[in-house]
Amino acid sequence: MINTFVENQQVSFYALVAEPPKFDTPNRPGAKEYMDLYVSDKTGKIMLKVWDVTESQRNAAVVGAVVHVSGKVTSFNGKMQIKADNVFQAYDAVVEDYIKSAPLAGIKLKDLILGVAAGISNDVLRSITLGVLDKVGDSMISAPAAKSMHHGYYGGLLYHTYRMLEIANFIAKTRPAINKDVLFSGLILHDMAKTVELVHQNGQASGYSLKGRMLGHIPLITMWVERYIVDNGINPECEEVLLLQHLLLSHHGKEEWGSPVKPQVIEAVALHYIDNLDAKLQAAEDALNELPPGKMETDKVYALDGVQLYKHSLTPISEVKNSNSFGGQ
Repeated sequence: MINTFVENQQVSFYALVAEPPKFDTPNRPGAKEYMDLYVSDKTGKIMLKVWDVTESQRNAAVVGAVVHVSGKVTSFNGKMQIKADNVFQAYDAVVEDYIKSAPLAGIKLKDLILGVAAGISNDVLRSITLGVLDKVGDSMISAPAAKSMHHGYYGGLLYHTYRMLEIANFIAKTRPAINKDVLFSGLILHDMAKTVELVHQNGQASGYSLKGRMLGHIPLITMWVERYIVDNGINPECEEVLLLQHLLLSHHGKEEWGSPVKPQVIEAVALHYIDNLDAKLQAAEDALNELPPGKMETDKVYALDGVQLYKHSLTPISEVKNSNSFGGQ
């Protein structure tokens, strides 16, 4: 629905509140407060500009709630938004009808990832990986992988993990120096503490929890691993523990990006770049998929340093009938 809107169109639709509202008052005598509110559905996200905001409209702007919106599609700085005439909470709406979610169901993704974890051959790494996943439990099914930069939707965390495993599996087959057990264990666990770091409902992250702000997901996941090995009598000095903790601590790559140490083993180098590659490609793919019909250029994609992507007309090779699986050879 949202990705079909065109400028000057009068619209009336239902959508999910995607982000906390922002309020401001114009700097002029007698001006009233206005609200900027991002809403989304399965096709995309758009900002509402609500002038002279009322108390009921303010109360409707709850992240994860469904609202009914009426207004006119406008454009500001080349980006579409809606000048909203009215916004009210739709209490009878079915939330699931408006939730953007990963292409694969969260329950299926969880089962797939648990299967990979169970297949880790190293006893110590398999035990830790399965043990920490058990602590996370079903909260991983709906969790997004980030607030907005990439995979910021229902099931995004597990989809990000699954797609990274696909890349890692290929790399491990072509790079014999990589220990697949170490890479897979670190990869599966690296973002799992985002289930606690982010405040999220129905796959929409509204901000960071107190632990998320005070600690962050990297220290949290490292603490979870430490607690598991202590509780289960695993030698904290064994090399598997050292390597796993190093992968978790270094996966952002640089101190200024949130990692206290840089990657110093080949599996940590692989994890950092696999993580970054999947995040960037998914951000690009999502931006292209949300383009309205007939539009060939995206808005600025901030996960890609603000570039605008052009959607070319050539058919993706994966969709070409009767093509071979590798480079058309």
